[in-house]
Amino acid sequence: MRFSLTSGGTKNAGQVTTTSEQTERRLDCNDPYGSVSALTRARPTNAVIKALDLKAGDPFGRTWRDRTGATLFRAEAWGATSGKGQHAEENTGNRLKCRVDRLLAFLSSSGSRLVLLVKAQKHLRDDTRSPLHRRGRHRQFPFRTETLIVTLCPVKGARFVRRIPAVVRSAVASLPTDARRDLEARIEAIHHSQSKARKR
Repeated sequence: MRFSLTSGGTKNAGQVTTTSEQTERRLDCNDPYGSVSALTRARPTNAVIKALDLKAGDPFGRTWRDRTGATLFRAEAWGATSGKGQHAEENTGNRLKCRVDRLLAFLSSSGSRLVLLVKAQKHLRDDTRSPLHRRGRHRQFPFRTETLIVTLCPVKGARFVRRIPAVVRSAVASLPTDARRDLEARIEAIHHSQSKARKR
């Protein structure tokens, strides 16, 4: 059984995935199917690579194998470029597949849980009931967004969270405005608020 997850953007020690630092297309710059996503595909973080003793199966990091040669992670990327110059648009995507048994073993040995954010958006371009927003000369069509948080525990299994608890929202709201987008600051504030709640 395999499990798929998308890549994270930063390289915190608590993450499972990160992205490659090789981002220039160079010879592929004029190839409409030479997407930059092939060079920025998801990969395990250095902490995960070290803990599981992984090695890349090729220079592009498409697979990651353990010391027995078994493939634990498989990185997939896709995309295409439309338009040219300042009108060029990249349509890309990537995912990292991993073996569930090894993922659960890693979470158990490190005393960790995997937290997933699932975000779905619907473009309301054809919805006559939705208002249009303007920025300069350009019209902006709104999106309807739904989110779901899943926590994966090696002992208790998966837990789905559809609504963020009030204590968590309050903890994040208490942070300075410039710190609210900092994942580490948010986690620390949430942990602190929950510790205070347990002491009461």
